[in-house]
Amino acid sequence: MTEAIWYFADGDEERGPVTEAQIRALIGTGNLKPDDLVWKEGMDDWAAAGEVPGLFEKEPPAPPVESSADDTEAEEKPAEEEEPVKKSKAPAVKRPRRPMPSLDVSKPIEVFEIASFLGQPLFLAGLLLVLLSRGCDSLGDRHVARVTAKSKVVEDQFQDRWDRERAPIESRRRELADKPNPTMEDRQDLTALDEKLRELDEDKQDELEELRRGEWQSRASAARDAAPNNDMWAYWREGFFWFGTFVFSLGLMVVGFTEKRAERRWMCLIILAVVVYALYTVRS
Repeated sequence: MTEAIWYFADGDEERGPVTEAQIRALIGTGNLKPDDLVWKEGMDDWAAAGEVPGLFEKEPPAPPVESSADDTEAEEKPAEEEEPVKKSKAPAVKRPRRPMPSLDVSKPIEVFEIASFLGQPLFLAGLLLVLLSRGCDSLGDRHVARVTAKSKVVEDQFQDRWDRERAPIESRRRELADKPNPTMEDRQDLTALDEKLRELDEDKQDELEELRRGEWQSRASAARDAAPNNDMWAYWREGFFWFGTFVFSLGLMVVGFTEKRAERRWMCLIILAVVVYALYTVRS
């Protein structure tokens, strides 16, 4: 009786023809698993090796046979090496076509699973960068206004302090000067008030020059350099803004195309359209 010829699937390739003994040898070494497809003459279609009766079932132990001289000689002979399994492009016997692995469209592809996992972090990171860059930009403008205003406030406070000291002296001097018939004492008081005003002006001028050489000079320099420094940093803040906008839009696109719920997909795509319109239409 002719021994059955077998074929088996090795990944995407068909191998064979092989004998049943070679099939069992592959099973014994673990190279052929129960879910691997096999076929032999007489089978209607390819089937898993574990479903073929007799392949993975243990055979009953053979009854003991008395040893003989012929058996001893057979044992002493070296076993013939099994021929290696060879690839066969087309067997002589017509056999059914091996089923190809089908794509289960109900399961998401791994790339989309990874993209869906990264969508929300990209969305949040981009939003944070946009808010941070715009916030720093506004804060820089406020800093320029604060430094400039602080320099002016210090000068105004200095002038107000000297005006408060000068006001009562000038008021008393006007009273004495407006008298129709001033006495000798009034004239002496008027002269003393004029001298006091002169000394007050000299003290004010000395303090003013000292402040201009020291504290006011540093404040004036800070107010002068605040605007150019803010313009210099505005370049980097604008760069962070556009980078954050890119990350934010990428996150919206990923979430919009990988989200399972339709309402969230449409919401992300609408937000993306609004962002693009605001960037390239309103800002221009």
